[in-house]
Amino acid sequence: MKALMMTKAEFLRGFPNLEYEARRDLAKRLTIEARDLDRPYGPQASNHIKNRGEPLSKVIWRGRQWAATKYGVECRDGCYAIERKRLWEEDDTHSWIMHMAEKEWIDLEDFAEALRVARIYEMCRTGKRRW
Repeated sequence: MKALMMTKAEFLRGFPNLEYEARRDLAKRLTIEARDLDRPYGPQASNHIKNRGEPLSKVIWRGRQWAATKYGVECRDGCYAIERKRLWEEDDTHSWIMHMAEKEWIDLEDFAEALRVARIYEMCRTGKRRW
């Protein structure tokens, strides 16, 4: 009788990715928190990030990895930006935070706070409140 052999990848496919599930759960909670426009901003970061892309617009709030700017939300290294008119895009179905949870390099808590602060700024600028 031949022994049943499987690769590690084949073995792991049979189990849920617990790290991915935990990240999705965190993203769901942060999506709700990012709608709270009445809470004060979180603390600002003081770490230095080397800019590898476009220069950032005027910064309103600076996080560890992300910034709320006059443009919208920008990664502090200048390589990823979300325009302010898109801040609420698909928030009730597949939010920005859920989208970013799929990218392992994203600091989700920092991104969610930058998104929330950018939404507050946009609400003050336009006088329109989404939630």
